[in-house]
Amino acid sequence: MGLQKDQPVRTLQPIFGDRDDFIMEMWGLLWAKICSQPIKTAVLLRCPNYPAWSAYCKRLQLAVDCQEQVEEKLPWSLTDQWRGEQEREYLSLDMSHLSLAGQRLQHVWKPLGSDANCGASLRPELLPRLKSLLASTKLVPAPRVKDAAEKLLAKLQRNETAVGAPAQAQERSARYAELASVVHRTFDALEGENKGELLAAVLQQYADCVEDCIYRWEREIHNMHDLVTGETSGEGALDAEDEVLRVLYRKRRQMAESVLHHSKGANETADMHFESHFYASLHFGLAEQLTARRDPHRLTYLQLESRVRPDALQAKLFKDYVPARLRQTIREEVFESQSSGTQALREKITNWFSANIPVGFRANDTVEQRREAFLYQFCLLASAARVGPVDVGKGDDGAEG
Repeated sequence: MGLQKDQPVRTLQPIFGDRDDFIMEMWGLLWAKICSQPIKTAVLLRCPNYPAWSAYCKRLQLAVDCQEQVEEKLPWSLTDQWRGEQEREYLSLDMSHLSLAGQRLQHVWKPLGSDANCGASLRPELLPRLKSLLASTKLVPAPRVKDAAEKLLAKLQRNETAVGAPAQAQERSARYAELASVVHRTFDALEGENKGELLAAVLQQYADCVEDCIYRWEREIHNMHDLVTGETSGEGALDAEDEVLRVLYRKRRQMAESVLHHSKGANETADMHFESHFYASLHFGLAEQLTARRDPHRLTYLQLESRVRPDALQAKLFKDYVPARLRQTIREEVFESQSSGTQALREKITNWFSANIPVGFRANDTVEQRREAFLYQFCLLASAARVGPVDVGKGDDGAEG
């Protein structure tokens, strides 16, 4: 089909009606620029060659691959009202990220049965397991490495204090139990033939971190587990996408808890089975939904006038869970946050953006110019107008991100 310069304005007239003249003029200028040459599209419909069969096209969608981007500065700026309408019209929420099975595969949540403390008391102690592994693999490590690795395992087993570990013995024991569980799973994968070299690498890393803080312990223990098993267990081993999904998961959980407390107040109840009824009525990508559906007592509320309607709950949650809210959450929880670990996550996201710059984005600029423009003008600072200005290039310690 061919489009002439004067056609777009007439085409958009029924859509915008009696909008301001400057909006009509803007679209006219933009389309005149775009349509300076005809746009031609060919569509071929195929249908089975059976009697009475026909093909009917209800909607046509055109995907355009941008090879070069040219920016032209407009002599005016869009109003806030137009920005809001543009958001509602062109941005929609992709519900696939709410899949519980998908989130589990991306390490956003773990089922209760896989909790680190589950069955920890049934495990043998770490030191006898290490001795058994050394005998089965016939590995003879250096005395210094062996003694230091055993010292680390003994600290976990005896609940000894360490830099950064919780001061309360009960909290520290729970933290150590998680690490001991990871060590046990590492040893499980090392049982068998031809595992001596891997065991030597594991013991070397354990020995190197024995005198360091608990954060170093966690990093090395998880890294060795991932090396041996091929899985992903450590926080630092997650992809940027998985980390962002975790941030959004925590936000959804907070939103659901807020609506839950409001529903409890409206129904004047604090019954735990009401919570099961509440979460079982949701489809919001939360692990609590699976746990709640196992509670048979929640069905009691289906026979009562609980004033909890699943459709009303969904509408209330998704009214606030919109693209603008998601961007705001990422900015507040990652780019503006001073919490531990956010600097590493900022670097991950920045590196991911840098590796995924579109081919046609400022194709005539240098590599560094394209990267700076894409990161701080297109990806990050472009959405800052809604949330507020922030120096996204600075980390917790003031270093460049």
